[in-house]
Amino acid sequence: MKETAIARRYAKAFVEKFPEPGPLEAMGRDFAAFSSVFEGEKTLKMVMLNPAVPPEAKLAILNNIMEKMDLADASRKALVHVLKKKRMDIIRFIAAEFERISFEVLGKVRARVTSAVELTAEEAGALQKSLSEFSGKEAVMEIKVDPSLIGGVVARIGSVVYDGSVANQLKSLRVRLN
Repeated sequence: MKETAIARRYAKAFVEKFPEPGPLEAMGRDFAAFSSVFEGEKTLKMVMLNPAVPPEAKLAILNNIMEKMDLADASRKALVHVLKKKRMDIIRFIAAEFERISFEVLGKVRARVTSAVELTAEEAGALQKSLSEFSGKEAVMEIKVDPSLIGGVVARIGSVVYDGSVANQLKSLRVRLN
């Protein structure tokens, strides 16, 4: 996909320009938040991608949004660069690639966890510690609740799935009994 290749170059350049852990973490959060706002606000997206809107007006809008979102300086510089290069249309790809590359540099990994019930802080902490040990990197969890699991959790780190759900155990038991 062309957008991903271009986004990867931007993300890599931003990681190289701001290699310290503090700015990398802040930029990751800021890119994800800005991307979410940009993709969610259709009017904003239409204005920012409209070639008839003058670049100065787009920059003013972007600065206003960044001010309200209280983005880090490094994030502001990067987003202004993306705007000036007319690549705002791929900001969601840049945000995703930036997370992937910066997590690699920071020794982190995204863990998508689905639980049958809402996890307590203690349970989430223990699960985060276990996933970090399994992966050998600091697990950053994204937790969803799905009651259809009946009990337990399913964790996905990259392409590896750790399925400790009751639904999966019942499915395995059914297969063995048949």
